[in-house]
Amino acid sequence: MADHPIKAVGDGSTFWEKPGTESSYFLAACDLGANKRWRPLSRLASEWCTQEPNNPEA
Repeated sequence: MADHPIKAVGDGSTFWEKPGTESSYFLAACDLGANKRWRPLSRLASEWCTQEPNNPEA
């Protein structure tokens, strides 16, 4: 196995470094949940599902 090169997976950046809403909804949801802010989390979840209907994280 040592003779085989290791191929990179992904583009080298973490999900929170990616621009746009790809990570912002997830991070916002984590923060709201951790702080037990259920009403704002519910509103965010509704918006997230509308904006990204095919995203299983939503």
